[in-house]
Amino acid sequence: MTAFIVAWVTVGIIQLPVEMNILGKRFAIARNLCGFILAILIAILTEGTLSLLGGIQ
Repeated sequence: MTAFIVAWVTVGIIQLPVEMNILGKRFAIARNLCGFILAILIAILTEGTLSLLGGIQ
């Protein structure tokens, strides 16, 4: 669930063409890729934290 929420906020395929025009193609693609990778990383860290605390698995 954490990965979905973070990716929903940070990765934007719909607005990518506008971002490319305003910020540049390289930056827009790099920003979306970083957002996607970080969403997965945050989900893994959240799962690890919850398991350490004895939370929901």
